[in-house]
Amino acid sequence: FNKLYLGTLNNGLNVLKLSDFCVAKKETPFSNNIYYASLPLSKNTIITEDGTVFDKNGVVKRYPFGNNDSNLMMYDRSGNILIRKRGSIIRFDKNSGHKKKDSVFMTQGFEAFFRSGDLYASTISDASGYQLRLSRKDIFSQPDFTFHFKNPVNTFIQYNKNEILAGCSDGLYSVHPETHTIKPIQRNIHIKNIIRTKDNLIWVTTDKDGFYLFRNQKLIKMPNDRNNYLQSAHYILEDRRGSYWISSNNGLFKV
Repeated sequence: FNKLYLGTLNNGLNVLKLSDFCVAKKETPFSNNIYYASLPLSKNTIITEDGTVFDKNGVVKRYPFGNNDSNLMMYDRSGNILIRKRGSIIRFDKNSGHKKKDSVFMTQGFEAFFRSGDLYASTISDASGYQLRLSRKDIFSQPDFTFHFKNPVNTFIQYNKNEILAGCSDGLYSVHPETHTIKPIQRNIHIKNIIRTKDNLIWVTTDKDGFYLFRNQKLIKMPNDRNNYLQSAHYILEDRRGSYWISSNNGLFKV
């Protein structure tokens, strides 16, 4: 059970639970060790939005990325790193070892960007509502398609060649770019993420409504756990043995 039992002369029996996790952090005084976004950089390292590279033991390198928004990072198709900074996207060039950069101001109300399949997406908010903009070329190019929603678009996935799933704060929608149509699949649930696992299953996590399997254009609700801890699931990550690691408001679960 990965526990250590220590019997003492005058202080009772101590049971220590040994952690399965290594904690990598900056050891310099007053360092900010809170990270929301990171990317795998090599087999054994990750890179964060401020350019810090960690392995399991701590910091191994620093790139001069500067101060950026902490919750959005992504690789583009060329292996460049994209990071949001207020209303802009900064691109760190792979061929320069991520030392050279350029940027583009998206538009007023720019909120987030995504990538799925051969599509890039950005989300915009304005006085009329919310937009999901899709681009085939890259995130910097003019959008090929623009769709309008009443509520925030939190995530999207390219379901197949002709259909996109958009997860919004008020439900899940099926989007067909070529016909420019939007069809609601299920309303009145707050979608957080849409994840495709290696076996080509589509999972949908929500805020306070648990998580679902998407199949045959329907959401199939997964049973609640004993304490309803997975009612607010964030994300699902599949490991090499086929287990799902689910992060939530109530800790990390292995399923």
